[in-house]
Amino acid sequence: MSAKRARQRHRQAARMALRGEWAEAEKALSALLSRGSLEPALAALCHNDLGVLAAMRGEPAAARGGFDRALALQPGLAAARLNLGTLGTSSGPAVDVRRDVAPPQEDEGRRLAIVSMLFNWPSSGGGMHDSVAVAAHLQQCGMAVARFYAVCPAVGIGAVSAPLSVPSTPVHIGEHDSASQVAERFREAVDRYDPEIVLITDCWSFRPHLLEAFQGRACFLRFHAAECLCPLNNVRYLVGSDGPIRCESHLLADPEGCLRCLHENRHCSGPLHQWERQLSGAEEPGFSELVRSQFARARGAAVNNPLLAEIFSPFLPNVQVITSGVDAGRFLIRDPGDPAVKTILMAGVIEEPMKGFSVLRDACARLRAKRQDYRVLVTGQRPGQMDECTWSVGWQPPASLPELYAQADICVVPSVCEEAFGIVALEAMAAGRPVVASRAGGLQFTVVEGETGWLFSPGDAGELAERLDALLDDPGLRHRMGAAGRQRAQEFDWRRVVRDRYLPWLLGPNVPAREGGGDAYVQ
Repeated sequence: MSAKRARQRHRQAARMALRGEWAEAEKALSALLSRGSLEPALAALCHNDLGVLAAMRGEPAAARGGFDRALALQPGLAAARLNLGTLGTSSGPAVDVRRDVAPPQEDEGRRLAIVSMLFNWPSSGGGMHDSVAVAAHLQQCGMAVARFYAVCPAVGIGAVSAPLSVPSTPVHIGEHDSASQVAERFREAVDRYDPEIVLITDCWSFRPHLLEAFQGRACFLRFHAAECLCPLNNVRYLVGSDGPIRCESHLLADPEGCLRCLHENRHCSGPLHQWERQLSGAEEPGFSELVRSQFARARGAAVNNPLLAEIFSPFLPNVQVITSGVDAGRFLIRDPGDPAVKTILMAGVIEEPMKGFSVLRDACARLRAKRQDYRVLVTGQRPGQMDECTWSVGWQPPASLPELYAQADICVVPSVCEEAFGIVALEAMAAGRPVVASRAGGLQFTVVEGETGWLFSPGDAGELAERLDALLDDPGLRHRMGAAGRQRAQEFDWRRVVRDRYLPWLLGPNVPAREGGGDAYVQ
């Protein structure tokens, strides 16, 4: 068997393991080793992978033997050394070891590593859906893509229970590891893959540490909101005694003010935000200078709307507005007609105050005094009736959303924070439904005022009630706006976003055509 064919076989076995097909992977790796003519580096990887599989079966002695054999063949194999170190600790199960992406092939096209610090899959977070879709479509365009994600069960990151579309490597970290330790583990994992490009995403304030770790590589940053610039919660949002406060500054514009805000309001963010800030050193006086210096190393940054581009541009090169996308084909197009009782849908985390459910509830209470020909559906954690006109359908997985949108007559996105994009608005438009959204952040660029829906002032329940009242009265207007929204959603099709925006941004403006699993990628 040629060396190239052997590497391909090893990659196939690694993918079996990543899909959970452990017995098949073990059989394939053992068959490769039985040939006895493998290059030492590849044989060492096979022994390391067999050790990982043994650890996953709860057989530490067999796992240790695999790692020892790997190191005997390749003393510098960092994965085997780290795995041995993990087995030697008293904390954590034997499964808590590293799996590795196979070495790159010469004929696989441009290699990209996607680095995700805060990642779980499946996920309800729009940012993680974004990075998973981008990885899949870049791979279809002919790039060799691999994901590297942190795993730390103690803080709730790295829970991957569903298949990912690209080869993926967990990078195990400890709850009390230092920033330099975490960054070094990512560096070692990514170095083994040796990509031409690194895309850092699914990450809040830890970005500068990763940029420092990947010095010498072409690093790009994907921002889903104002990460790093707002270490408190990424959206520059506070709730004061008089209601919501939208901060107009950020870390690099006013470092001292940002630190004061953090110290005064750290209790307003959840435990994951607090842990990540401590790990990143975001509450330390020198953090703003670290961000500023490391941002200068990046090759480019992608943001979701022009407002974010304006904020980031003074500190980062090559800032591009590259929105999230949608797979419009999976949304049902159903003519709702003009039912006697219309359905108003809010598909969002209603428990999060910044999503504005209280504004919708207030608006509907005002409408209730005038009319009763509607009901409100929301995706709350607890299913059941919430008041005389509002029902929670529970939290819905992505697969259930097309049917939920199809039941709606009007979709509302009442966020009081500056949403970076507003994926639920785009999904509603893909389903052919008119959208009423707050004029905040990226929503005002996603929804076309008067064409695909209406915009209203954030937090203004009276204005929202007026918009809903007009749409409830006019089935023709609902139909026209829904049709226009469906047409606009085609502009955000994932294939188009990746082909026309991501590829030129990552590879340069003159991207050569290449045969692959999807369209040839040309500008």
